[in-house]
Amino acid sequence: MELYATVVYVVSSELLKILGVQDDIQAKMENAEVMRPEIASFTTGSAILVDDGWLSN
Repeated sequence: MELYATVVYVVSSELLKILGVQDDIQAKMENAEVMRPEIASFTTGSAILVDDGWLSN
């Protein structure tokens, strides 16, 4: 699951770069980091993410 989360992050980050989306300079997280759990839960189901500790109940 950790590898999957990394792949989702890298693909999201590259897509945002291609689209020209820039991170807010005041933000402590990148946009791709914010998107990663949502994309992963949409594609794998949130139960897997809860079991692996990525999301809470």
